[in-house]
Amino acid sequence: MHKSRCTNCNAPLVEGTIYCDHCDLGPGGVARPPPPAPSAVTKAASGGVTFIIGLVLFLSRQLWRLAVWLVPPWSRGTKIALGIVGLTCVGFVGVGVVLHETVYSIRMDAPRYSANPLPPGQRPLEAIEPAKVVLDMRDTPDRTLEQRKQLWREKYEGHWVSWKGTVDTVYPSIGRLQLLPVGDLRFQLEVDFDPIHQARLEKLQKGQEVRVSGMLWGYYFNIDTLRLSEGALVDESVPGLVKEGPP
Repeated sequence: MHKSRCTNCNAPLVEGTIYCDHCDLGPGGVARPPPPAPSAVTKAASGGVTFIIGLVLFLSRQLWRLAVWLVPPWSRGTKIALGIVGLTCVGFVGVGVVLHETVYSIRMDAPRYSANPLPPGQRPLEAIEPAKVVLDMRDTPDRTLEQRKQLWREKYEGHWVSWKGTVDTVYPSIGRLQLLPVGDLRFQLEVDFDPIHQARLEKLQKGQEVRVSGMLWGYYFNIDTLRLSEGALVDESVPGLVKEGPP
């Protein structure tokens, strides 16, 4: 027997329905766009991250060796011991960074921003609360890290949201904004913007309350940080319009 399919995204349908559970009929009878295809989890650090980590380790090693061997009063044995301790510490930091970016994080293969992003007013926003995402992603005895990653892919990855937060840290040159959710400081939002918005981001000040729109792009499990791509500052007074920044 031929199984009917959704007229919007071609997914199999339950008998007697026209749209699948995802599409359904939105406001005004317009079907929502089909869900994004699940992306593969990045298994290894990108070439850029690997290069930076290697460079930091190399420079740290050389600077430590230079500092140790230039101090005259220390004996050879003391210098060797300090050198080993220093290099061991640097090694632990390097391993921690790699694990943080690979094993204990998940992210889409899609870029953090595209050449032609959807305007805020055309984004299929969903009523997903950041606290609910963090609650679903938390470490519990009955779930492995892989199971939590799978839940992220199935339930949240690629969905559009609009959230409010207070500015914590701004990196205008790379288009990154870190926010603390309003009323809850236990987790953080990291939003990536196209660097062409550098001037707009530079106007933001720590503690300022803003609303951002973006796509759920990734999650850091060891520090409970949500990551949004295609970031946009949204004007609260005129929903759907991009905010040009504070006066």
